[in-house]
Amino acid sequence: MNKKGFAVVEVVIAFSMLGVLLISLFGFVTFYRDKTRNEETRTKLLDFKNNITKIIYDDIVGEKIVKLEYCNGIAKCVNFKDHNNNQHVLQVVEDPLIEGVKKKGLYLNYDETMYMLPDSDLRDSNGYMCYFDDFMLQNYNDEIYSLRITFMHHGLNESFTINLTVN
Repeated sequence: MNKKGFAVVEVVIAFSMLGVLLISLFGFVTFYRDKTRNEETRTKLLDFKNNITKIIYDDIVGEKIVKLEYCNGIAKCVNFKDHNNNQHVLQVVEDPLIEGVKKKGLYLNYDETMYMLPDSDLRDSNGYMCYFDDFMLQNYNDEIYSLRITFMHHGLNESFTINLTVN
């Protein structure tokens, strides 16, 4: 017999194999898309941490910061004082007014400049996607101060810490 063309069974098998291949490829692409998105988020958080650390350390070294203390009764606020008693204030602010517009998210306000915590404007069932977890100032003999600011990202299930030491 000299028949030309495909049998119905052959076409069904070919489409089934193509479907399995596409489903496998979709899972692979989804996995790497999520992995890339997580790495981008991790990079943004590390950049935030490094930028804040550099900005504050420039003042610590340049201004000769000699004392750190909590602001008057505010838990997530620290005054940095230099030897001339000039102050630099670092404070966590939630949904601030910036130029008359209310902005969503969590910010670090340092010397009246707002730095937004990446992904803090996004919310999930746990609240903020990224939030400040810990803000602790320790004093050792009125000579050495340690400030630790920890922020947590729900999507990455990872925490990042800014450690500042003044002596």
